[in-house]
Amino acid sequence: MNIRRVYEHILVAEEKIGRPISKSEPIHHIDFDRLNNDPNNLHVCENHSEHNRIHNSLENIARELYRAGVIEFKDGEYRLCGNGVVTNVVEEIVRRLYGN
Repeated sequence: MNIRRVYEHILVAEEKIGRPISKSEPIHHIDFDRLNNDPNNLHVCENHSEHNRIHNSLENIARELYRAGVIEFKDGEYRLCGNGVVTNVVEEIVRRLYGN
């Protein structure tokens, strides 16, 4: 007997898009919580390149937040700075990145 395990996020994503997911279509957890398999938290990528692009886009945003002083690196991890300018800086970064 050959039993194949199917992870919950795959089943949920297949139900969401109405077809089977191929092995070449990674599923991205939008909030980074792999236990949160809510359909609204899952994005089916066309391929691994798209999935890498999604993660790279977050790294680009983190870089801008660091340069703007919104986040800092302290004690081996990145953290929000408590300097009170977070809202204005984040709005400016969003305008710069997305033209809004």
